[in-house]
Amino acid sequence: MFLSRTKWIFVGLAGAAVVVSQDPAQAQQVGHASWYALYSRTASGEMMNPGALTAAHRSLPFGTKVRVENLSNGRSVVVRINDRGPFIGGRVIDLSKAAAAHIGMVSSGTAKVRISTAGGSEPAGAGAAEKVESGKELAAKVAASAPAEEKSEPSVTLAEAAAPRPAS
Repeated sequence: MFLSRTKWIFVGLAGAAVVVSQDPAQAQQVGHASWYALYSRTASGEMMNPGALTAAHRSLPFGTKVRVENLSNGRSVVVRINDRGPFIGGRVIDLSKAAAAHIGMVSSGTAKVRISTAGGSEPAGAGAAEKVESGKELAAKVAASAPAEEKSEPSVTLAEAAAPRPAS
């Protein structure tokens, strides 16, 4: 459903509800989360660390910070996207074991969660001590570094990032 007079757009995607604000810093996604604890390379190239506050998402850019709230107990954690997944229908995010422990879902294995952008991102592999920029600051930097003929203000919402891509 699209509402033209409000700032919110409601979209249903692959078993997950998405509430997308026209302001990308306020985008939300609701669905099920699971957790994993492997010692292998992630899709971003870094080693998976079950003790780090990281997560896998199908389409959000690596380095994106998101707040994940467990809807059954209200606990939340901010994680950095560094991997791709989950690959099971209805699940919207895979958390590291440490992140799952923060929101109280290790014993259950899965939980219904709300994901919202945490207003910052960092390059894949960057340390947590480095400055985290807001989404608008990052978009301005990307636009400034684009070739002159292609300059535009890039903005990716959860709905756009999660939208199915046409098969090639």
